[in-house]
Amino acid sequence: HYDKTKHVISCKLGTITPEGTAANFGINVASQQKTEKSMTELQIEQNQLFNWSMETKDGKKLDPLFGPGYTGIKNLGNSCYMASVLQSIFSLDVFQQRYYPTAMEHHTQCTYDNPASCIQCQLSKLADGLLSGRYSQPTQIVNGENEQPEQDGISPSMFKTLIGKGHVEFSTMRQQDAFEFFQHLIMTIERKEHNNPGNDPTKIFKFTIQTRLQCVECKRVRYKDSTESSISISVPANKIEANENNEAEYEPVNFEQCLQLFAADSAIEYMCPACNKKTVAMTHTRFLTFPEVLVVHTRRFEEENWVPRKI
Repeated sequence: HYDKTKHVISCKLGTITPEGTAANFGINVASQQKTEKSMTELQIEQNQLFNWSMETKDGKKLDPLFGPGYTGIKNLGNSCYMASVLQSIFSLDVFQQRYYPTAMEHHTQCTYDNPASCIQCQLSKLADGLLSGRYSQPTQIVNGENEQPEQDGISPSMFKTLIGKGHVEFSTMRQQDAFEFFQHLIMTIERKEHNNPGNDPTKIFKFTIQTRLQCVECKRVRYKDSTESSISISVPANKIEANENNEAEYEPVNFEQCLQLFAADSAIEYMCPACNKKTVAMTHTRFLTFPEVLVVHTRRFEEENWVPRKI
Protein backbone atom coordinates (compact mmCIF):
# COMPACT_ATOMS: atom_id res chain seq x y z
CA HIS A 1 0.00 0.00 0.00
CA TYR A 2 2.85 2.40 0.84
CA ASP A 3 4.64 1.63 -2.44
CA LYS A 4 1.49 2.46 -4.38
CA THR A 5 0.31 5.53 -2.50
CA LYS A 6 3.33 6.85 -0.55
CA HIS A 7 1.05 7.34 2.44
CA VAL A 8 3.12 7.89 5.56
CA ILE A 9 3.11 5.49 8.49
CA SER A 10 2.90 6.75 12.07
CA CYS A 11 4.11 4.48 14.89
CA LYS A 12 3.71 4.79 18.65
CA LEU A 13 7.29 4.01 19.64
CA GLY A 14 6.33 2.78 23.09
CA THR A 15 4.59 -0.22 21.51
CA ILE A 16 7.54 -1.35 19.39
CA THR A 17 9.37 -4.39 20.73
CA PRO A 18 12.08 -6.67 19.29
CA GLU A 19 9.47 -9.46 19.12
CA GLY A 20 7.15 -7.39 16.94
CA THR A 21 6.95 -6.80 13.19
CA ALA A 22 8.17 -3.19 13.03
CA ALA A 23 11.24 -4.37 11.12
CA ASN A 24 8.93 -4.81 8.13
CA PHE A 25 8.69 -1.03 7.97
CA GLY A 26 12.44 -0.49 8.06
CA ILE A 27 12.63 0.26 11.80
CA ASN A 28 15.68 -1.07 13.60
CA VAL A 29 13.89 -2.49 16.63
CA ALA A 30 17.13 -3.55 18.33
CA SER A 31 18.18 0.09 18.69
CA GLN A 32 14.84 1.32 20.01
CA GLN A 33 14.77 2.67 23.54
CA LYS A 34 11.64 2.34 25.61
CA THR A 35 10.40 5.81 26.55
CA GLU A 36 6.81 5.11 27.58
CA LYS A 37 4.48 2.30 28.55
CA SER A 38 3.05 0.09 25.83
CA MET A 39 -0.71 -0.03 25.22
CA THR A 40 -0.89 -3.44 26.91
CA GLU A 41 0.94 -2.14 29.98
CA LEU A 42 -1.36 0.88 30.16
CA GLN A 43 -4.46 -1.35 29.86
CA ILE A 44 -3.22 -3.74 32.55
CA GLU A 45 -2.40 -0.83 34.87
CA GLN A 46 -5.82 0.73 34.30
CA ASN A 47 -7.60 -2.56 35.01
CA GLN A 48 -5.61 -3.14 38.19
CA LEU A 49 -6.21 0.38 39.52
CA PHE A 50 -9.82 0.72 38.40
CA ASN A 51 -12.16 1.45 41.30
CA TRP A 52 -15.00 -0.98 40.65
CA SER A 53 -18.34 0.32 41.89
CA MET A 54 -19.83 -1.61 44.80
CA GLU A 55 -23.13 0.26 44.70
CA THR A 56 -26.40 -0.24 42.86
CA LYS A 57 -27.98 2.48 40.72
CA ASP A 58 -30.03 3.74 43.67
CA GLY A 59 -26.88 4.18 45.79
CA LYS A 60 -27.30 1.07 47.94
CA LYS A 61 -24.02 -0.61 48.82
CA LEU A 62 -23.67 -4.21 47.75
CA ASP A 63 -23.25 -6.73 50.56
CA PRO A 64 -20.04 -8.79 50.24
CA LEU A 65 -20.59 -12.56 49.98
CA PHE A 66 -18.30 -15.31 51.22
CA GLY A 67 -18.15 -19.08 51.26
CA PRO A 68 -18.54 -21.94 48.73
CA GLY A 69 -19.70 -20.72 45.34
CA TYR A 70 -18.91 -17.06 46.11
CA THR A 71 -15.26 -16.89 45.09
CA GLY A 72 -13.95 -14.12 42.85
CA ILE A 73 -11.34 -14.33 40.08
CA LYS A 74 -8.49 -11.84 40.07
CA ASN A 75 -7.91 -9.81 36.93
CA LEU A 76 -4.62 -10.95 35.38
CA GLY A 77 -4.61 -7.91 33.08
CA ASN A 78 -7.37 -7.73 30.44
CA SER A 79 -8.60 -11.17 31.53
CA CYS A 80 -12.19 -10.24 32.46
CA TYR A 81 -13.44 -12.10 29.33
CA MET A 82 -11.99 -15.32 30.76
CA ALA A 83 -13.27 -14.72 34.31
CA SER A 84 -16.85 -14.09 33.16
CA VAL A 85 -16.94 -17.30 31.11
CA LEU A 86 -15.42 -19.41 33.91
CA GLN A 87 -17.84 -18.04 36.51
CA SER A 88 -20.73 -18.82 34.15
CA ILE A 89 -19.84 -22.41 33.29
CA PHE A 90 -18.91 -23.35 36.88
CA SER A 91 -22.32 -22.14 38.04
CA LEU A 92 -23.79 -25.09 36.09
CA ASP A 93 -24.29 -28.39 37.92
CA VAL A 94 -22.80 -30.52 35.13
CA PHE A 95 -19.45 -28.67 35.25
CA GLN A 96 -19.38 -28.76 39.04
CA GLN A 97 -20.03 -32.51 39.06
CA ARG A 98 -17.45 -33.19 36.33
CA TYR A 99 -14.54 -31.27 37.82
CA TYR A 100 -15.10 -30.66 41.50
CA PRO A 101 -15.68 -34.01 43.25
CA THR A 102 -13.25 -35.78 40.90
CA ALA A 103 -10.37 -33.34 41.37
CA MET A 104 -8.34 -35.50 43.75
CA GLU A 105 -9.27 -38.72 41.93
CA HIS A 106 -7.94 -37.39 38.62
CA HIS A 107 -4.82 -36.00 40.30
CA THR A 108 -3.80 -39.51 41.39
CA GLN A 109 -4.43 -40.97 37.92
CA CYS A 110 -3.20 -38.16 35.65
CA THR A 111 -0.83 -39.39 32.94
CA TYR A 112 0.86 -36.00 32.44
CA ASP A 113 4.28 -35.47 34.02
CA ASN A 114 3.38 -31.84 34.68
CA PRO A 115 -0.12 -30.83 35.87
CA ALA A 116 0.42 -27.45 34.20
CA SER A 117 0.08 -29.27 30.83
CA CYS A 118 -3.16 -31.10 31.67
CA ILE A 119 -6.42 -29.27 30.92
CA GLN A 120 -8.41 -31.50 33.28
CA CYS A 121 -5.97 -30.85 36.13
CA GLN A 122 -6.32 -27.13 35.59
CA LEU A 123 -10.13 -27.24 35.29
CA SER A 124 -10.34 -29.35 38.46
CA LYS A 125 -8.04 -26.90 40.21
CA LEU A 126 -10.27 -24.02 39.08
CA ALA A 127 -13.41 -25.82 40.24
CA ASP A 128 -11.86 -26.44 43.65
CA GLY A 129 -10.80 -22.81 43.92
CA LEU A 130 -14.21 -21.44 42.94
CA LEU A 131 -16.47 -23.92 44.74
CA SER A 132 -14.67 -24.99 47.91
CA GLY A 133 -14.92 -21.62 49.64
CA ARG A 134 -11.34 -21.76 50.93
CA TYR A 135 -10.41 -18.65 48.94
CA SER A 136 -13.58 -16.75 49.85
CA GLN A 137 -12.83 -15.90 53.46
CA PRO A 138 -13.35 -12.31 54.69
CA THR A 139 -10.26 -10.18 55.25
CA GLN A 140 -10.28 -6.66 56.66
CA ILE A 141 -9.21 -3.84 54.35
CA VAL A 142 -8.74 -0.54 56.17
CA ASN A 143 -9.96 2.44 54.16
CA GLY A 144 -9.65 5.57 56.29
CA GLU A 145 -12.02 5.04 59.20
CA ASN A 146 -14.09 2.37 57.44
CA GLU A 147 -13.27 -1.31 57.40
CA GLN A 148 -14.66 -3.36 54.52
CA PRO A 149 -14.45 -7.16 54.47
CA GLU A 150 -13.06 -8.47 51.20
CA GLN A 151 -11.84 -11.80 49.86
CA ASP A 152 -8.60 -12.89 48.24
CA GLY A 153 -10.17 -14.77 45.33
CA ILE A 154 -8.14 -16.95 42.97
CA SER A 155 -5.55 -16.13 40.31
CA PRO A 156 -5.82 -18.70 37.48
CA SER A 157 -2.54 -17.82 35.76
CA MET A 158 -1.57 -21.46 35.05
CA PHE A 159 -4.95 -22.13 33.44
CA LYS A 160 -4.70 -18.98 31.30
CA THR A 161 -1.23 -20.00 30.10
CA LEU A 162 -2.42 -23.49 29.17
CA ILE A 163 -5.74 -22.57 27.51
CA GLY A 164 -4.01 -19.86 25.47
CA LYS A 165 -0.97 -21.95 24.49
CA GLY A 166 -0.43 -21.79 20.73
CA HIS A 167 -3.45 -19.52 20.18
CA VAL A 168 -2.65 -16.32 18.32
CA GLU A 169 -4.94 -14.20 20.53
CA PHE A 170 -5.58 -15.95 23.85
CA SER A 171 -1.86 -16.39 24.47
CA THR A 172 -1.52 -12.59 24.66
CA MET A 173 -2.43 -10.04 27.34
CA ARG A 174 -4.74 -8.18 24.99
CA GLN A 175 -8.47 -7.70 25.51
CA GLN A 176 -10.54 -10.50 23.97
CA ASP A 177 -14.13 -11.36 23.20
CA ALA A 178 -15.85 -13.51 25.84
CA PHE A 179 -17.96 -15.39 23.26
CA GLU A 180 -14.89 -16.33 21.20
CA PHE A 181 -13.16 -17.53 24.37
CA PHE A 182 -16.22 -19.61 25.28
CA GLN A 183 -16.10 -21.31 21.86
CA HIS A 184 -12.36 -21.96 22.22
CA LEU A 185 -12.83 -23.40 25.72
CA ILE A 186 -15.69 -25.68 24.61
CA MET A 187 -13.65 -27.03 21.69
CA THR A 188 -10.68 -27.67 24.00
CA ILE A 189 -12.83 -29.62 26.48
CA GLU A 190 -14.47 -31.58 23.63
CA ARG A 191 -11.06 -32.71 22.36
CA LYS A 192 -10.05 -33.75 25.87
CA GLU A 193 -13.28 -35.74 26.38
CA HIS A 194 -13.33 -37.24 22.84
CA ASN A 195 -12.52 -40.76 24.07
CA ASN A 196 -14.80 -40.42 27.08
CA PRO A 197 -17.97 -38.74 25.75
CA GLY A 198 -20.03 -39.81 28.75
CA ASN A 199 -18.13 -37.32 30.90
CA ASP A 200 -18.24 -34.40 28.42
CA PRO A 201 -20.01 -31.51 30.23
CA THR A 202 -20.27 -29.48 27.02
CA LYS A 203 -23.10 -31.74 25.79
CA ILE A 204 -25.60 -29.54 27.61
CA PHE A 205 -24.90 -26.81 25.04
CA LYS A 206 -25.37 -29.05 21.96
CA PHE A 207 -28.33 -28.83 19.59
CA THR A 208 -29.13 -29.25 15.90
CA ILE A 209 -29.95 -26.39 13.57
CA GLN A 210 -31.75 -27.04 10.27
CA THR A 211 -31.39 -24.63 7.35
CA ARG A 212 -33.95 -24.76 4.56
CA LEU A 213 -33.19 -23.39 1.08
CA GLN A 214 -35.74 -23.10 -1.72
CA CYS A 215 -34.87 -21.97 -5.23
CA VAL A 216 -37.29 -19.23 -6.34
CA GLU A 217 -37.26 -20.54 -9.94
CA CYS A 218 -37.60 -24.34 -9.78
CA LYS A 219 -39.07 -24.34 -6.21
CA ARG A 220 -36.92 -27.31 -5.21
CA VAL A 221 -35.90 -27.48 -1.57
CA ARG A 222 -32.69 -28.54 0.16
CA TYR A 223 -32.09 -29.07 3.87
CA LYS A 224 -28.85 -28.86 5.82
CA ASP A 225 -28.46 -29.97 9.44
CA SER A 226 -25.58 -28.82 11.65
CA THR A 227 -24.66 -29.45 15.28
CA GLU A 228 -23.99 -26.25 17.21
CA SER A 229 -23.19 -25.15 20.76
CA SER A 230 -24.47 -21.55 20.46
CA ILE A 231 -26.35 -19.16 18.23
CA SER A 232 -25.37 -15.66 17.14
CA ILE A 233 -28.22 -13.20 16.70
CA SER A 234 -28.25 -9.62 15.48
CA VAL A 235 -29.81 -6.84 17.53
CA PRO A 236 -31.81 -4.27 15.52
CA ALA A 237 -30.36 -0.81 16.11
CA ASN A 238 -33.08 1.74 15.43
CA LYS A 239 -31.94 5.23 16.41
CA ILE A 240 -34.22 7.74 18.03
CA GLU A 241 -33.54 11.38 18.85
CA ALA A 242 -30.25 12.19 20.54
CA ASN A 243 -30.35 12.99 24.25
CA GLU A 244 -29.27 16.23 25.94
CA ASN A 245 -25.60 15.17 25.73
CA ASN A 246 -25.97 14.70 21.96
CA GLU A 247 -25.48 10.95 22.38
CA ALA A 248 -27.41 8.61 20.13
CA GLU A 249 -30.21 6.65 21.77
CA TYR A 250 -31.94 3.57 20.43
CA GLU A 251 -35.36 1.99 20.59
CA PRO A 252 -35.70 -0.75 23.21
CA VAL A 253 -35.25 -4.28 21.87
CA ASN A 254 -36.46 -7.50 23.48
CA PHE A 255 -35.10 -11.00 23.05
CA GLU A 256 -38.11 -12.22 21.06
CA GLN A 257 -37.45 -9.60 18.36
CA CYS A 258 -33.86 -10.85 18.01
CA LEU A 259 -35.04 -14.47 17.70
CA GLN A 260 -37.53 -13.43 15.02
CA LEU A 261 -34.67 -11.91 13.02
CA PHE A 262 -32.64 -15.09 13.52
CA ALA A 263 -35.45 -17.25 12.11
CA ALA A 264 -36.72 -14.82 9.45
CA ASP A 265 -36.72 -15.67 5.75
CA SER A 266 -33.96 -14.10 3.69
CA ALA A 267 -32.90 -14.11 0.05
CA ILE A 268 -29.41 -15.22 -0.95
CA GLU A 269 -27.51 -15.87 -4.17
CA TYR A 270 -27.66 -19.59 -4.91
CA MET A 271 -26.05 -21.96 -7.41
CA CYS A 272 -29.02 -24.23 -7.96
CA PRO A 273 -27.99 -27.78 -8.98
CA ALA A 274 -31.42 -28.39 -10.55
CA CYS A 275 -31.46 -25.19 -12.64
CA ASN A 276 -27.69 -25.49 -13.20
CA LYS A 277 -27.26 -21.74 -12.91
CA LYS A 278 -27.04 -18.94 -10.38
CA THR A 279 -30.43 -18.07 -8.98
CA VAL A 280 -31.90 -16.66 -5.78
CA ALA A 281 -32.94 -18.89 -2.90
CA MET A 282 -35.12 -18.18 0.12
CA THR A 283 -33.61 -19.52 3.29
CA HIS A 284 -34.58 -19.77 6.92
CA THR A 285 -33.22 -21.46 10.05
CA ARG A 286 -35.04 -23.61 12.60
CA PHE A 287 -34.15 -25.57 15.73
CA LEU A 288 -34.34 -29.30 15.01
CA THR A 289 -33.38 -30.13 18.61
CA PHE A 290 -33.00 -27.97 21.71
CA PRO A 291 -30.11 -27.82 24.21
CA GLU A 292 -30.41 -28.02 27.96
CA VAL A 293 -28.60 -24.65 28.13
CA LEU A 294 -28.81 -22.26 25.18
CA VAL A 295 -25.84 -19.93 24.72
CA VAL A 296 -26.75 -16.79 22.78
CA HIS A 297 -24.28 -14.29 21.34
CA THR A 298 -25.84 -10.90 20.59
CA ARG A 299 -24.24 -8.85 17.82
CA ARG A 300 -24.65 -5.22 18.90
CA PHE A 301 -23.05 -3.43 15.96
CA GLU A 302 -23.88 -0.81 13.39
CA GLU A 303 -21.89 0.47 10.43
CA GLU A 304 -20.69 4.05 10.58
CA ASN A 305 -18.78 5.30 7.52
CA TRP A 306 -18.37 1.67 6.42
CA VAL A 307 -16.76 0.75 9.77
CA PRO A 308 -18.52 -1.62 12.23
CA ARG A 309 -19.06 0.07 15.59
CA LYS A 310 -20.20 -1.62 18.79
CA ILE A 311 -23.20 -0.03 20.47
